[in-house]
Amino acid sequence: MSADTPGAAAAVRPARRQVQKSKGPAKFDPKKQPPSGTYNIWYDKHDGRPAPREKSDTRCSIESDAGWTKGVTDPQAWICFKFAQGRCALGQDCGNLHCLPKGKFAAELPTARDCFGRERFATERDDRGGVGSFEKDPETQRTLYVGGLPPHPDMEKTLRTQFGEWGDVERVHVKRDGRAGFVQYQHRASAEFAKVAMADQSLFGKDLLNVRWSDVDHNPRATKKRKESHETALVDALAKRCRSGAHAACAPSPQIQQVAADSQPQGTGPAPKAPRPATPTLPPAPHGWRSQFDPVSGCAYYVNLTTGVSTWIRPNEGRPPSGAAVPSGPAAGLLVDYSDSDSDDDSGKAVS
Repeated sequence: MSADTPGAAAAVRPARRQVQKSKGPAKFDPKKQPPSGTYNIWYDKHDGRPAPREKSDTRCSIESDAGWTKGVTDPQAWICFKFAQGRCALGQDCGNLHCLPKGKFAAELPTARDCFGRERFATERDDRGGVGSFEKDPETQRTLYVGGLPPHPDMEKTLRTQFGEWGDVERVHVKRDGRAGFVQYQHRASAEFAKVAMADQSLFGKDLLNVRWSDVDHNPRATKKRKESHETALVDALAKRCRSGAHAACAPSPQIQQVAADSQPQGTGPAPKAPRPATPTLPPAPHGWRSQFDPVSGCAYYVNLTTGVSTWIRPNEGRPPSGAAVPSGPAAGLLVDYSDSDSDDDSGKAVS
């Protein structure tokens, strides 16, 4: 068992049998709870009647009960549910783990499962029991509500000591009336284990704890602090990702860059550079002629430097392009007479 495996400290001894014989579900006694209404399988009770609660006769002790089991050789093993209740009769023969969920186990715990391997749901029960919801924020998912607290001058220290046996406690808060409190763990797996281990337990012998999942903290200050914490964590994660060399993932796409450029107010940054028009490549002109570019047709034409005559065709070479209008050059408005264009000594005469 590696150091990241839960229960590494107890790996030197086998797990202890917590009870001699495993106990099954309590038998239904119609005298104590006569049937009334419809039986609700989700809450394990009949509608309209509260489920009877009695103090648990067993309690898990990590110091004396934890140890290695057959489950340490199975990479898919979960924490033993009955071990958390203090009533596993298998001991070292158990196929699950008899230890606290911590280290690598807690860090890699799937969102859809709790530390006991039970499936979690998007919604939770109305009484905030069961396995909890995976849609709540991370702080609420690892926070327990503890009701039924007896009067005590230092209840916060008592809760931190009692619940600290199951994992690292991050924060403890007791209400002003002292009847209920909240315990927040550093890892969700610790809260899941503690909820089962402390169910129907007692702090001082006569009290009976009511441990449930905490509701969302609607306090404005707590909500603002939680939002700021999430934003800071997101910024730190993105910065860390960029520093790790994932430049391609961090660089904004061309579409995002274009949207950012369009949304930039005028005068707040350098003006965008206009694209330079493509410079046409003019063909060489014979002696006494100059080649120019016609922006309307996109074609080159030639101008006689002596007479100012303009023509589409290269002097002494063929006829103009079919359908081409007279070029808008220095000799605009002049027509070109091509009757003698077949002659080698003349390329055309301008006529009005």
